[in-house]
Amino acid sequence: MDTAQRAYNEAKDDQAKLGKTVDTGGKLLRTFHDIYVDSRPVYDAIIKLDKAAQSGDAAATADAAVAEADAAQKVLDGAGQANSPHEEMARTSAKGLIERLRSDAETARKAILAKDVPARKTALDKAISDKAAADKDIRPKRDAYRDCLAKANG
Repeated sequence: MDTAQRAYNEAKDDQAKLGKTVDTGGKLLRTFHDIYVDSRPVYDAIIKLDKAAQSGDAAATADAAVAEADAAQKVLDGAGQANSPHEEMARTSAKGLIERLRSDAETARKAILAKDVPARKTALDKAISDKAAADKDIRPKRDAYRDCLAKANG
């Protein structure tokens, strides 16, 4: 049961890494909404990123995150000068989020167990059920063994 629990926890951790990548992508999109009216390329990229993460595909999630970072960088590069201090602050934030998204993409690329969460959950549930059945089955046998020892020593 402990092995099944560890395997399930590892898969859940990898799934969380994919979720973190999607969260960073979402923050980047919100930042672009603050600065630019036309953030469609970034929006399209976050949709692909979210779908990839939902499927548990680590490589596809990483590729989609890099694609979103590239789309955001392209919009940022083509935007020209900032028109206000607010826009300049948002651009600085966007640049940081682009770098964080690229870093999260590399972390997500290694999260290959994320796809295994349902199977590992099933294995864990079975291990828990088997342990409960074994615990229930052992009590009468242990009592019978004690009775046997008591008669032998008695």
